[in-house]
Amino acid sequence: LTLTLALGMKSVSRIPAKGLLRMLNERGGRVMGLDIGDRFVGIAVSNSTNRYANAITTISRKTDGSVRRRAARIRDGLSPGYLNPRDIHEIRKDILEIAERYNVAALVAGLPKFLDGKFSEQTQKTNKFITNLTNEGYLGKMPFYWQNEVYSSAVTRERYQEQGMRLPAKSEGLDAEEAAQILQSFLNAHSSEHCPVGDDSDFNG
Repeated sequence: LTLTLALGMKSVSRIPAKGLLRMLNERGGRVMGLDIGDRFVGIAVSNSTNRYANAITTISRKTDGSVRRRAARIRDGLSPGYLNPRDIHEIRKDILEIAERYNVAALVAGLPKFLDGKFSEQTQKTNKFITNLTNEGYLGKMPFYWQNEVYSSAVTRERYQEQGMRLPAKSEGLDAEEAAQILQSFLNAHSSEHCPVGDDSDFNG
């Protein structure tokens, strides 16, 4: 917490994460995990008992985030088009709709860092996005936490390989899977039970 404040990072909630999970389980409420990329935001949500993380969807940060659409334009000899950044208010609205649908009461975002633990340029980009996303409205009132995401991509790819599954393109939801890995790491770190990602029988969308 002290380090993030010193570097101008989005501050985390004063509620200890373990206490938060206990409180949510008593009162009701889930946790949303976010994987922030330059083009996409992956979203995951915990189950009703906050033990398992489930990939939900991927939101584009650009007005034309369709890889297929751009590929089709190139195939037809047209310009692929310039990807304009979406307004933060539109992205916030999309995330808020998901939060309301799943009764989300807390946010966790992946914190990108180098393997030696030092912050990177992507750290600052992620911090800026999260700060803008949570600077007003309901999302800004939720308890917020950072979770180290340094190995999330590698773990996600390993899971796909172990199951013999095709690795999806970014637009097909890989960011959501990485968000689930980030959220599951958070849940495992602050609960008494360690569970694998998505291994849940009582997730009620």
